[in-house]
Amino acid sequence: MSWLLMRLLSIVRSLWGRRLPPAPPVVFPPPVDPTVTPETPVTPDPEVMPEPPVANGLRHPWRQATAAWLYPGDPDYWIASHRLMTWDEVKIDEYLSLPEIAPTTHVLICLNTGHRPSIFEQPFDGLKNPAWVRQVFQQVIAADKAPIAFCLSQEFFTQTLGGNHAKLLEYLEESTRLVADLCHFALPFRELGDVYGGNALQERNDLFRAMRRGAPSLPLAEHERTLEQIPVQDFRGVGGTIISGLQTGFGTPTGGHDRPEDRIEDGHGFYDGAAGFIRANGERMARYVTAGQLEDHVNAVFEHSLPLVYPSQTWTPTRTLAEAQVRGQTFLQHGAAFDLSGGAVRV
Repeated sequence: MSWLLMRLLSIVRSLWGRRLPPAPPVVFPPPVDPTVTPETPVTPDPEVMPEPPVANGLRHPWRQATAAWLYPGDPDYWIASHRLMTWDEVKIDEYLSLPEIAPTTHVLICLNTGHRPSIFEQPFDGLKNPAWVRQVFQQVIAADKAPIAFCLSQEFFTQTLGGNHAKLLEYLEESTRLVADLCHFALPFRELGDVYGGNALQERNDLFRAMRRGAPSLPLAEHERTLEQIPVQDFRGVGGTIISGLQTGFGTPTGGHDRPEDRIEDGHGFYDGAAGFIRANGERMARYVTAGQLEDHVNAVFEHSLPLVYPSQTWTPTRTLAEAQVRGQTFLQHGAAFDLSGGAVRV
């Protein structure tokens, strides 16, 4: 027993001089602030996919518009501008999905049409069917295309309105007002000179004044006959943005290369083909802007090519859409802001 006690005393003496490791510090929690509400852990919501964007054709800048007005060459869809109002929603969607039309940004739509068998145009009175007119425009916008409004066709003017100038002004004003919020710009009808020639200066001016009453800020366009420059007098007192919608003629040389064989004359002067004609109109109208006779002017080509639709057609020469786009690119390089005939884009 004494031996065991002596052994324990020996162990105690050996450990007495050694330092023990320091004890870990004691950490006290911070005092509770009674004015602060403890945060509750937030459980993240399951991932929600965003809604796809709603297509809106009016997003496209109209000063760089593309359209293939006279395409495709399929008789079921040819010159849809003057037929859309008499098609149902299914056929309109079919047209907008065609490979010739799908890549474009703009579609021309005529609100009031007559009877013209050569282009399959059927009678329709837009002012008597305003809800349908707006529905068609909205359907085009929902397909990511911006409408361009043709107020009426020549046939509607002669057949339905009986060539009455006062009724024409009423239809132009009300038709423009009807779709002013659903289109990028509007024009009275195709080839204005066919109805009111160069001597009918007051009547021509009346048309654009009526449209301006219907849409005070909407850009207004004029489409004329082959190689006809746009008269500045047509827009006297109209104000706003004016668009020259030029027609070159299908057989007019493209030009743009200063070749003798492309040289043309239209009674006002000589041009380097259709490209020279387009440039000359733009330069002339720009001088009127500088002189204060026009507020704003945009030079564009509306009609320069068409497809083969049927073998006996009298409108020639024909071009594929690819050929029309090459032709249109030359016009974009010579003063046209945009191309509604082949849908050409700048390269």
